[in-house]
Amino acid sequence: MALEAAELGIKFDPKQIWITMHQAHAHMLLGRTEEARNEYLAHRGETGAMGRPWEVAILRDFRLLREQGREHPLMVEIEQLFKPSLADEQPDK
Repeated sequence: MALEAAELGIKFDPKQIWITMHQAHAHMLLGRTEEARNEYLAHRGETGAMGRPWEVAILRDFRLLREQGREHPLMVEIEQLFKPSLADEQPDK
């Protein structure tokens, strides 16, 4: 259901990249790893949700997903790619 909602949101406003973040999460949790990876990497360096850098928003969401008991190997891979470029920034708590 989350994937369908994200796809509909993107259809109506593709410039809202925060919707793509939710689509990537849905793809990841449904086991569609390659699609999720492509979506996570597509917006590097852009401003994501709530004016945060895309990478910060993704890392924050990963932390929140883990707090809910959700884990996926792709999260570690993306974190390793994003963290070096964010040495001076920390995801909000």
